[in-house]
Amino acid sequence: MALMSCTQMTEMPDADGLPYDEYDRVVMVIPSCEFDECPQTKNEVLLSSGIKYVWSEKDTVGIFPTSGSQLYFSMASGAGEQSASFDGGGWALKKGADYFSYFPFVADFYIDKTAIPLRFSGQTQTGNGDPSHAYLGNYCYMAAKGEYDEATKALYFNYQRLGVLFRLMIPVSAGSYSSIKVDARKDIIAEKGTYNVMAADQVIYNPEFTDAVDLELCDLTLDSHGTLVAFILLPPFDLSTGQLTLQIEREDGTIHLASVAGKAYSLGKTYNIAPNLSASLNSTLIEGSGGTAVLEIVSDGSSEYSVSSDSDWLQLDSQNGSGNASIVLTAATNDGPKRTAEITVSETVNGVSLKNVFTLTQDVNGMDVGVGDWEQGEIEDGVAD
Repeated sequence: MALMSCTQMTEMPDADGLPYDEYDRVVMVIPSCEFDECPQTKNEVLLSSGIKYVWSEKDTVGIFPTSGSQLYFSMASGAGEQSASFDGGGWALKKGADYFSYFPFVADFYIDKTAIPLRFSGQTQTGNGDPSHAYLGNYCYMAAKGEYDEATKALYFNYQRLGVLFRLMIPVSAGSYSSIKVDARKDIIAEKGTYNVMAADQVIYNPEFTDAVDLELCDLTLDSHGTLVAFILLPPFDLSTGQLTLQIEREDGTIHLASVAGKAYSLGKTYNIAPNLSASLNSTLIEGSGGTAVLEIVSDGSSEYSVSSDSDWLQLDSQNGSGNASIVLTAATNDGPKRTAEITVSETVNGVSLKNVFTLTQDVNGMDVGVGDWEQGEIEDGVAD
């Protein structure tokens, strides 16, 4: 997929007082964003072999010579298209010199081309994901070295992406959703760092690692059970020996958990993250006098799952299934101290065991008194003045 930048050149003297031998045009080329081998299991959002990237109206690219400060080229026309014209604003590029380009542009005249900042936190999405394209603007980090083509009289920048595109396709219940946390469960995701625009093989330098990155969701409501579709860009990371967990939060505070087997996520690829099920607990607290909570499972029915509790005080009315379910968790009166139980939803997918774990707490039956409750009085024989 090519993003074309036809610059407006003017004749400017070089350091020796000679005019620049200008290029006829400058062409920006983005590599196709191909899916990996992960099957596309959600029929309602099937795509072709890749994601279409388009330019936005205010896009700007930066171009560095081998030595010296950066130039910038801004959008002239072509917003919403893969091919767009950029205006260099009078800047000219000299044949025979080496140039390096990057995107998105950083408006700092003195920026170090060997340490351009990048970060993957702060991403947002409005509405349920549109499967026809995914434009992620300020997080689509790319870099390239210019290559002159004599036949076309053009300088080509064949960009290399520094990120990995994840398409999340999660079965969830009806509701309005506010965020998704993509969690590797260990600090292996480079949330921020720098990159060198002149490097042949792009890597992230001075990385600051985290275990999870959040995607904020805006105006995303499902009226019934369905598939939540979201896109997020992350750096490449290796999760070959673990599971990738998605924590999806509704606006009412309810948390859905879903997971897939992890793998090594490679630079420039697109990955379908399509859990077979998600689970949510309608309450994380049961009163001391007894009561119930409901574990809701939304499943595409493609795999069997089991539900278990690590505590005998909590009874489950169902423990196995393969489709949508509402499992009632019942606790009797608690006459002892406050207690907790872990509820685990387990499934095996392609020989890999996946687990989503919830914690349920039951209060003490009657008044639950802590030391802080007695601050205004004196304790004598268990009675507060």
